[in-house]
Amino acid sequence: MQHTTAEIARLFSAQAGEVRQYFKQLAMLNESGQSVQEGRASLPALLQGILRTAKVLTGARYAALGVFDETGERLVQFLTEGIDEETKRAIGRWPTGRGLLGALITDERPVRLKDVSQHKESVGFPLHHPVMRSFLGTAIRAHGKVFGRLYLTDKVRPGLDESMTDVSVSRAAEFTDLDEQLIIALAFQAGMAIETASLIEAIKVAQRRDRAVLDSVQEGIVGIDLTGACIFANRASVEALGYTQDELIGRNVHALIHHTREDGTPFPEAECPIMQALYNQRECHLENEILWRKDGTSFPVMCTVATFRDECERVAGAVVSFVDCTERRALEIQRRQGQRMELLGYLAAGVAHDFNNLLTIMQGYGELVLLQSDVPVSARAKIQEIKKAVDRAMVLTGQLLAFARKQPVERRVVDVNDLVRGIEPFFRQLLTENIVLCLNLTEKRLPAKVDAGGIEQALLNLIVNARDAMPTGGRLEIRTAIRDQAGEEEKRTQKRIGQSIVIEVNDSGVGMDQDTLDHIFEPFFTTKATGRGTGLGLATVYRIVMENDGNIQVASKVGVGTTFTLVFPLAEQEEQVPTPVFHAPVQGWGETVLLVEDNPAVREVIKLTLESKGYQVLTASDGSEGIHVALSYKEVIHLLIADVMMPNMDGLLMVRSLRSRMPHLKVLFITGGTATGAEDRSKGLASCRPEVLSKPFTNEALLAAVRRALDQPVGHSSRDRGSRKPKRVLVLDDDGQVNSLVREILRSERYEVLTAMSGVEGLELLRQHSIDLLITDMLLPGMDGVEVIQEVRRLQPALKILAVSGGGIGATPEFLLNRAGQAGAVSTLAKPFTREQLLAVVRQMVD
Repeated sequence: MQHTTAEIARLFSAQAGEVRQYFKQLAMLNESGQSVQEGRASLPALLQGILRTAKVLTGARYAALGVFDETGERLVQFLTEGIDEETKRAIGRWPTGRGLLGALITDERPVRLKDVSQHKESVGFPLHHPVMRSFLGTAIRAHGKVFGRLYLTDKVRPGLDESMTDVSVSRAAEFTDLDEQLIIALAFQAGMAIETASLIEAIKVAQRRDRAVLDSVQEGIVGIDLTGACIFANRASVEALGYTQDELIGRNVHALIHHTREDGTPFPEAECPIMQALYNQRECHLENEILWRKDGTSFPVMCTVATFRDECERVAGAVVSFVDCTERRALEIQRRQGQRMELLGYLAAGVAHDFNNLLTIMQGYGELVLLQSDVPVSARAKIQEIKKAVDRAMVLTGQLLAFARKQPVERRVVDVNDLVRGIEPFFRQLLTENIVLCLNLTEKRLPAKVDAGGIEQALLNLIVNARDAMPTGGRLEIRTAIRDQAGEEEKRTQKRIGQSIVIEVNDSGVGMDQDTLDHIFEPFFTTKATGRGTGLGLATVYRIVMENDGNIQVASKVGVGTTFTLVFPLAEQEEQVPTPVFHAPVQGWGETVLLVEDNPAVREVIKLTLESKGYQVLTASDGSEGIHVALSYKEVIHLLIADVMMPNMDGLLMVRSLRSRMPHLKVLFITGGTATGAEDRSKGLASCRPEVLSKPFTNEALLAAVRRALDQPVGHSSRDRGSRKPKRVLVLDDDGQVNSLVREILRSERYEVLTAMSGVEGLELLRQHSIDLLITDMLLPGMDGVEVIQEVRRLQPALKILAVSGGGIGATPEFLLNRAGQAGAVSTLAKPFTREQLLAVVRQMVD
């Protein structure tokens, strides 16, 4: 065929236009792909761009794209190109997945039609959907998963002229193979965009979930990379450290919060165990680390370091979790303080027990010597000085016992203001003339259920402490008030806590530094010169306050002064307190007293004291011997004096045993030392109503206790002193000196006295002789006082038993005498006791 030059030029021009159109299509397709790959816009914007590209490249009049939900049954997005807003609103709903549109999903290849109306499945389009002739559609897929569908309608003619989109349906052309390849490529881009967006959203959801988990835990959690820089931090760590997230992220964690040791010295990063764990690729647990806050303060932490790895299983960093141990450390210090005080308490108990026996011996023999008329005046004066020294020693043992024991306290409701006013004269006696005492007491009544004697002792100790802190004089103020406990704790728990009573003791003395404040409640800690203080004053105050359900706080500044604040629960009402009745010691009338005491010296002192006042004394050195003496004695034992704590059988068991056979036996317990569980033991004593005498005691106190025990309305009635023979007393004590002392005291009062140093020996004497009174110590070899009392009660239920005790290691006199009362002792007497105290108890029991 021959062509003219003009025809050739026209053909070349047409082919050149097609080539330009092809390259323009490639450029637009490439631009669309890069947009998807780089994620320059949001998913809806990317899909709208893909749809617009498809419409332009194919010359379609109308283009639509729908995105399915996870089930693949419902469209969650439907985008269009080539429809005005009015038509969009008229359509009203999105196309369904039926018919032709459904075929797009099931067919592997795109669906291409020249005339939609001739297709058998041309359904699924809503009313007002544009009328269509030619059709090209495909599923949106990526990596085998269907995400939606893309379709085009009414190809006008090849080209990019947008004005051709308004051509009539009759002029619509058929979509080409190239159009089909373009729509496949664009659908894949759409699938990649949807898949990428889904992955990004899943990552964001996971990040939000992980952040919620991290922020929900109480532990601080910080992530670091291989350089030690922070890559994330949870809410707890931000709050604990005082930094914001932005201030932490990217900063070197060691340099920021772990740079200095607790003692203030620099902490090189090379020595940091956290960084070492990271470098060595291992987990580690650290107990005592110090972290530093933004404000420059530090706090102790317990932390764990665990490394994490990247997708290539290479260590990429570490997670550091930490817990603030400030409160835990304080509790640990408090626990150790409690353990030290408990151990020292046992030590003090043992010292007090042995010391009380010695004091009883010295006190008793001193009083016996002074009773003799032929003692020279010069010797009498020296003995008086010895007695004064014993009195001072008794004060010291009292301090030891107050510190060492949870002694049996009798709590009652008292007005704290009345309590302070009642001991104000003692305050003034303790203070020097250059110290001004001011009482600033609230006008309100301050009822508190406390051990009044203990609180008085605590206040006196604080007064002495304040006095010594003001050697050149000053001002001492005692304030009382009611404190409303409403505060942060009450707001946090939404629970009404109530009110408390506050007693403040404020001095203008020398004050204390922090190091001193850290140790002031430790036993035997003192800043006073040698010989000026025992170191037990404030330790005793602390113990008393704790035993009364209180709290103690101290604030001090060197050169300014010190304030001690005692806080106790406010009681609801006051109780009437019975007025104590004092029983004066009286002469014995030959009553038989059984003395069971394991300490020979104490036993002898008690025996001599009782005998000196007309009591007949039987002795035993432990519970078993006491029972034997009591049951073998053929006559009436008017009173049992038993030490609570004795070897083999203590006083309580001995009394219980004797009470089973001698139900009318009167008992006097003597006790000294320390133990726990005092309240339960006090209940035991109360069950048998014994007299209790605590060591050390004077002879006068002993005799008064004996008389009170004898005057109890149980047992045999008294007879005229001259119409009966002397009463026989069996004394059981493993201390020969105590036995000798008690024997001498009782014989001086015309009592017959038998002594034994063990329970077995005492029980044998009890079987061989008629005993009116058994005096038994509670700590006896072989059988302790309780076992002696129990056996005596079995053998001679009516025998009067007096239990004596100076306590023992781990057991207060009160505890041992309590046990004696439970065992059957009629009365008790605590060591050390005076001659008069012993005689009073024996006289009362055997009368």
